[in-house]
Amino acid sequence: MTQTNAVVVYIKTSGIQEYIFSSNRLRENIGASYSIKLATSEPDGIIKGWIDPPATEAQVIFAGGGHACILFYAKAHAQQWVRQYSLDMLKKAAGLRFAVGMSAEFDYKFDNNDIKCYIKQAQADVNRAQNAYNTTPATLGLGVTVACRSTGLVATQQGNQVAGVPQDPGDYPMSREIMAKIQFASQADDHGDPAMNDLLQRINAFEEINKKYSIPRDFDDFGRTTGKYSYLAVVHADGNGIGNLIRSLAEIETINQRYIDFYRALSQLINRLGALAMNKSVEFLSNIITNDTFKELTHHLEIDRDTDNPFFPLRPLVYGGDDITFVCDARVAFHVTPRLLDEFTRQSKELLSKLKQAFPEEASSFPHELSACAGITIFRTHYPFARAYDLADELCASAKQLSEAVSQKQASAMDWQIAPSGRIDKLEALRYTEYSLSTVESLTLRPVMLDQTTQTWRTWANVKQSVQGFSPIWQERRNKLIAFQDINRQGSQATKQWQTNLRAPLTLPQFAGLDHQDAWAVDDLDKSRSPAKQIALYFDVIELMEHYPPLAESWEVAE
Repeated sequence: MTQTNAVVVYIKTSGIQEYIFSSNRLRENIGASYSIKLATSEPDGIIKGWIDPPATEAQVIFAGGGHACILFYAKAHAQQWVRQYSLDMLKKAAGLRFAVGMSAEFDYKFDNNDIKCYIKQAQADVNRAQNAYNTTPATLGLGVTVACRSTGLVATQQGNQVAGVPQDPGDYPMSREIMAKIQFASQADDHGDPAMNDLLQRINAFEEINKKYSIPRDFDDFGRTTGKYSYLAVVHADGNGIGNLIRSLAEIETINQRYIDFYRALSQLINRLGALAMNKSVEFLSNIITNDTFKELTHHLEIDRDTDNPFFPLRPLVYGGDDITFVCDARVAFHVTPRLLDEFTRQSKELLSKLKQAFPEEASSFPHELSACAGITIFRTHYPFARAYDLADELCASAKQLSEAVSQKQASAMDWQIAPSGRIDKLEALRYTEYSLSTVESLTLRPVMLDQTTQTWRTWANVKQSVQGFSPIWQERRNKLIAFQDINRQGSQATKQWQTNLRAPLTLPQFAGLDHQDAWAVDDLDKSRSPAKQIALYFDVIELMEHYPPLAESWEVAE
């Protein structure tokens, strides 16, 4: 088969995280995430994606994750399709920045091996177009204008005039961008909203959950115990090694159609991975939520006035590809996140195995499984969500640095932080200010590897075991634990002296990989220092106990 005057078109959206998470309203975040999915997805029976060229004129090489690449058999067809796609983007996804690149014309033959050269040309062209984007602000309004509450742009409509938006708290001035986002996440009729329908079908664990619970659309839907507990968590996870898989495609030598088929299969694998891992994690939470550990949480769940069902304490925001983001009650975050990282690896192993069977030569250098890292920000319910997400993104990057140092990103890691009130420090500055006593003493052992490893004792498995080890003995003696935490702030020597003066000795949970039960240990990942750096083992553990109630022993086995 030969097609003359063929071109490769590359579509790239930019500023995705800012577009989704710049708002402090959950409904807007949900709608923004869904609109990006529409912009770079094919129709698949669940979603009516906009990457939908006629099969007689083109074939999609890959689509998803904010990028798409399409082979058009004629340049005229490509130009016509790009015009219509651009118009759809401007109308339906206002405010979302995107660029389109196009390769030179060429004769496409399925048994040649030159398609990757033209994909590379289209990528270079889209990067040029993206860098040439005009950032000069236009004249947004003249005379008397009302500003959008979320973006600061000129408002074009009042929220209560948008179909499906609740009167309270949805009655506020909206720009075109916010209207485009919020309509995807607001129930316009009995069939529900598009974003919710996509969630129920891709994360099918919610189909059963939805019979007993409602799924949150707003931050106020999350329950909290007035005067006692009012913390949420935003979790951002990102896969390790996905970029290497994509880059390795440049080294593959095979005929054009085989190359396209393999690229497409790999893209579909990546697109499915996050949803499969999130689905198993949601299913896990639905099973453990009835445990007595969460009696306080479930007793204070908010009730949906439309269904009289309580709201489920978790809502995924991004769950396609290797990026996963969800919001939940903070008390379930440290149960769900480790499960999510485990499931990411488990699902990747199964998907990669199938890919290797279908493309044994092309995928021969691919690993057998992938790992992921996660960052968790714990924040009060009315803390700025955009800031909480930015911190979670930094925490995920911190975990990736540890994973790189310990395992060359072959094992999962995680990091967490309680968002400080009134501070906007970056993570490094925050850790230095709040947790560093000197150049050789630190109060925090974060980030941590997920599983036990001979490479370091800084693992979530050790932290989890310590929380469980403290809880039965010290549950009614929290004042003692707080005193122990406070004395740690004075350094390792003061801590040792305090322990010596106790009437009843404080039995410390044992960290695997350490042969003693001291409250401080030498940093085993930075042995070059002289004197050696000391890390407090239990400062993070005590800080975490309020936000991580351990499950009963019988449930731990199931976990």
